[in-house]
Formats: sequence, C-alpha cells, structure tokens
Amino acid sequence: MTKLLFETSLKGHRIEYVHHIYLGMLEHPDDEFVIVVPEVFKEKRELYHWPDASHIRFVYMSEALKGCKESGTLRQSFRRALMLRKYVIEEKVDSVFLNDLMAYIPAISLLIPHRVKVSGILYNIYLYLWKNSSLKTRILDIIKYLIMRFSPCIKAVFVLNDASSAAKLNKLYHTDKFKFITDPYNAIDYSPRDVRKELGVSVDDKIFLHFGGLSVRKGTLDILRALALLPAYERKKCFFVFAGKIYEPIKAEFYGLLNNLSKDIRVRFYDQFCSNELLADLCVSSDFILMPYRNTAQSSGLLGHAAYYGTPVIGPKDGLIGKLIRKNHLGIQIDSISPASIADAICKSVPFRLDTKYLDQVSIDQFKQEIFKLF
Repeated sequence: MTKLLFETSLKGHRIEYVHHIYLGMLEHPDDEFVIVVPEVFKEKRELYHWPDASHIRFVYMSEALKGCKESGTLRQSFRRALMLRKYVIEEKVDSVFLNDLMAYIPAISLLIPHRVKVSGILYNIYLYLWKNSSLKTRILDIIKYLIMRFSPCIKAVFVLNDASSAAKLNKLYHTDKFKFITDPYNAIDYSPRDVRKELGVSVDDKIFLHFGGLSVRKGTLDILRALALLPAYERKKCFFVFAGKIYEPIKAEFYGLLNNLSKDIRVRFYDQFCSNELLADLCVSSDFILMPYRNTAQSSGLLGHAAYYGTPVIGPKDGLIGKLIRKNHLGIQIDSISPASIADAICKSVPFRLDTKYLDQVSIDQFKQEIFKLF
C-alpha cells in the first residue's frame, strides 16, 4: 500500500509530529510512504535525525501556502483539500494522515476519493466551548462533526490527549471513529544547566518562564499587563523570562507593553526560535512556567516540559488544559484568566511539588502505535 503524510505547516510541534510519524514509518518497511511537506522543511530538517529508508520518500510542495492563511476558514479548507487531492491522485495513495484534520473540513469529504481512507488529529474540542458558544458556532461545530462522522473517506479522528472526550463524541455521534491519542513529549539526551547566575538571579528570587510561540491565545499580552500590576515588594523577588518568536499580529503591542514596564521589573526576552537545549536550561532554572492560555479547549506540549523538568505551571482552571493540570497535579490554577488574576497568582505562588506520572501517558511510542493501528 502507498500511504501519504501531508503537512502544510512546520511550526511549533508540527515538525515534531512529522518526525515521530517518520520513525513509525521505519517500522513498516512493507508499505510505501510519501511525505509531502513545505520547502522550508529543507532548512529545518537538521533539527532531527532522519535515518535513510528506501520505502519513504519526501516530496516538497511547489504551491504557495499564503492563500490558505489569508482566506477565510471555509476557503482555506477547500484550498488545502485541493492541494491534498493533487498529491493523492499523483502518488496513487491508499491512505492519508493529517496532523490537523479539522483544517480540511468540510472540503475533504467532497474532494477526496472515497476509496482513500483519511485519518488525522483533532486539537480543539468544541465540548469545552459549548457553554459560551453562540448558536451559529454551535450549529457549525455540529455540522463539522457530522461530516467527520458520515464521510466515507474519513477512517479515524484522533482526539489529542483527551480519552473522555473521544468516548463522549463516539456516544453522541453513534460511531467508533473518535480515538484517543496521546500528546507526545520528546525527551532529549541532554543534561540541562542551571542558568540563574547567567541571568543574574539569586537563589532567593523566583523565576517565571513563558515560552513557545508568543501570542494572544497563549496569554502573552495578559502576562505583560499583569507585571505592571505587581506591587513593588513582589517585583524585587521576581524575574521573568519570555522565550520564543512573537506572532506578528501582537509584535507592536508586545514591545509597547514591554518598553513601558517599570524599570524595577526584571525581564529577559529571547526573541528567537529556542532550541530544546535552551528550553531545558530555562525550565530547570525556573520556579514556575506561566501558561495563562485563552484557548483551553486543546492540549499543550508545555505540560510535558513541566512534568519532565519538575517545574510547576500557573495555568487556567477550565477546559481540557485545566483538567490535565488538575488531574495530573501539574501546578497552580487560575479561576478566570485576566492580568489581575495572573498578578495575584504570581504574588501568592509558593513551592509546588508536582507529580511526574503524566509522563507515563505521553510517550512517543504510544503516539506512533495508535496512529499505525489505522494508518
């Protein structure tokens, strides 16, 4: 059989997922695999080791993806599905795996031949948003899930890091298409360094770390506004680290807030793509990881970092993220995310001993095994 992994974005965890799936492909030499990725993969390939294999072939997209990002959600769906269809036909594939299935709904059900079986990952789970969603949003969500339920080409929908929602969705839609899949944590072979001295922070002060793609969704601006609310005596005891690339839509506002902070608020900003080694150094040196996410209806890879390095998070109480923090004892929770509540949590933060059992649930082997049962 010929199987296709189709990926239009290599940001954040997505290139990690491509690598995990590649390792799974190595274990299935009787199948032929085609991996379609953007040209930028050639630059990022060196981040991971890709053992040679005659049954795996990379194909680089020639199409510009800009139109997908600038158009509306429905139009994006059709643009992406048309691109996917092109490679499905050219490569004569039997099955497809998508790292973001929802990005192709509803168009995939109309444009992909029914003989081709598609599986993919579902991140955002509408069940957590239902209470506060408008009637229009609720109707659109139900339509999308009905399409996944009844589309002949969709074989499996992998619900990321939420077994209870997978079970509930199967019950609601009278199917068994919704499958649980773990959110894999990629532990690296590296002994992290304590960088407190390099940062100029004493052992008596607390370091708060915020890392990843810095955006509104991840509460980056809320954190900066929270720092301005800290009383003077707390500012003396705290040091804040921001590590990661700023998303373009908030760049000007981010620097405006940062530059307007009081001079006695200590901040270090790594405006760069952060290597796993740098993140390891920062995690082991920090007292807390700040993750006051606005969107709590999906999992976060930061929880794996927290559990692995023993650094508790300060995060939301609601949604899937809140449930994962609470269930796995990964840190302190905020009832309602706002600059004031974040500032209050920082002021009241005390040493927290988290549970590392979460790591047992998020292995790469589990991730690969679930995918290749059906791919």
